[in-house]
Amino acid sequence: MNQVCLNNKLFGIAVSKGIANGKAFVIKTRENDFSHFADNSKLELSRFLDAIDKFEKDNEEKAFRLNEKERKILLGHTAMVKDPYVFDSIKKEIENKKTAEKAVFDVFEEYIKLFENSNDKITIERCDDIKDVRNGIIEILQNKNTKVSGIGYNSVVVVKELTPSLISSLDREKVVAVISENGSETSHSAILARTLEIPSILSVKSATEIIKDGDTLIVDTENSQITINPSKNEIIECEKKKEKIKAENEKIKKYLTLPCLTKDSKRISIYSNAGTFFDVERGIKVNTEGVGLFRTEFLYMDRETPITEEEQFQIYKKCVTALKGKPLTIRTLDIGGDKNVKSLDLKKEENPFLGFRAIRFCLNRDDVFIPQLTAILKASAYGKIRIMLPLVTTANEILSAKEKIECVKMTLSKKKVDFDSNIEVGIMVETPSAAISAEKLIKYCDFFSIGTNDLVQYIMAVDRGNKDVKYLYSPLEPAVIKAIKHISDCARNQNKEVGMCGEQATDKTMIPLLVSLLDEFSVNPAFLLKTKYRIAKYTTDFSKWLVNEALKCDTKAEIENLVKTTSQSQKL
Repeated sequence: MNQVCLNNKLFGIAVSKGIANGKAFVIKTRENDFSHFADNSKLELSRFLDAIDKFEKDNEEKAFRLNEKERKILLGHTAMVKDPYVFDSIKKEIENKKTAEKAVFDVFEEYIKLFENSNDKITIERCDDIKDVRNGIIEILQNKNTKVSGIGYNSVVVVKELTPSLISSLDREKVVAVISENGSETSHSAILARTLEIPSILSVKSATEIIKDGDTLIVDTENSQITINPSKNEIIECEKKKEKIKAENEKIKKYLTLPCLTKDSKRISIYSNAGTFFDVERGIKVNTEGVGLFRTEFLYMDRETPITEEEQFQIYKKCVTALKGKPLTIRTLDIGGDKNVKSLDLKKEENPFLGFRAIRFCLNRDDVFIPQLTAILKASAYGKIRIMLPLVTTANEILSAKEKIECVKMTLSKKKVDFDSNIEVGIMVETPSAAISAEKLIKYCDFFSIGTNDLVQYIMAVDRGNKDVKYLYSPLEPAVIKAIKHISDCARNQNKEVGMCGEQATDKTMIPLLVSLLDEFSVNPAFLLKTKYRIAKYTTDFSKWLVNEALKCDTKAEIENLVKTTSQSQKL
């Protein structure tokens, strides 16, 4: 057995939760085998145009199954090949007597090399999207667009490279899990896998060589582990886990109509995160009590020109009206770092995560910030809206933002435009500076919302996308727990609400600690009911005791063990 396979087990990175067992369906990577030169350029150009049309139609059909954010991933692939520069470059190559396949391959290869030479991890990851588009068009040209034909029921798809087009074309009724040799948690493929709720493990070395067609597999994402041809006992254990998950899911369903309460009946607000109106609707379907984080950066992306004030106003108005009195917390534009926006002409930075981003950008770009604040305030006349400022590090940033808000209020008043004059303004606490000085910042805020994704990254000084140091990226590190406790204490000492809108608000190991530290949880709509279910397992007194004990621990392992061994006594 290959050295990367120990005791018939393979390991990787779990990117979409679940456990499944089934038969392996191995998809081998096809080599690009095509002629390079052709005599009839007109025929080749016609073939290329036909392939583009089919590619676009296929993408639209796949995108129809997805929500708006994920749909943009696939539609972005269509936009990539229709880019005038790309299109004209391919056309020129065809006119130089290359076959359509060779022209497509060569032009996209230039972009792949350019992206691969970037120092930015996110940019490098987008090479997968470029390869996906290139290979998809070439397969259509060669009439080989049959990647997933022949997949039977109860199949575990095993591939060298999981692409957005492949994951979106899988039949969810037949495919129970996915394994890939490449990929990461932040890749577009991982995002789509989570959306389609397909248990997936990526970065599994030599998977397509070790696993054979028809092998029986167990894919256990809890342990990021794949078992090849498991024993009878292992299959029995897998079935038990599946039944346990099924039973838990049945319990979770009843929380659709129940309020969010701790085991000792303390009321906690449960909100949903959103980036589009579609996401707001998803939250409403699971009885969200409001939107605790509306990410506005998605409104600015994939556009040649910046979104206008009126366009923003109509979107915010639509969202808050649909919530029927429940709060809509709008985070002002958070760009930079891993989020670039072409239409805003951002300059390239050596270290964008510590650079000109989020509130820093907005305070220096009235042409962007003022229209957004105006749109938010105008929409506040139609329901309860809160403003949330991202990546705050100093009190001056809050004061400067509030000055701009007051200026917008004065302008609207002069124009006799209705708005909520008492609109609440809070911040995302996601920097070490904000955490340390929380007792000072809270004086200028109506609420705090803890953004754990960045807070953990900055406190631990770790790139969460770097697999070599990812072991340091954990909210259970003593420094992070201490920071969250301090942030919570500072807010409550001023009788202000404190919530959490980062991914850790849904983490089953974190929730026992957070129950006594937070007034509100804001989560992905897909995890809202499960989060309510988990909150209901614990009393606030137990949570307070657990936090105090965790603060005595020296290591993450000690905290993990503490939570695991003591939480059992509290469970329903």
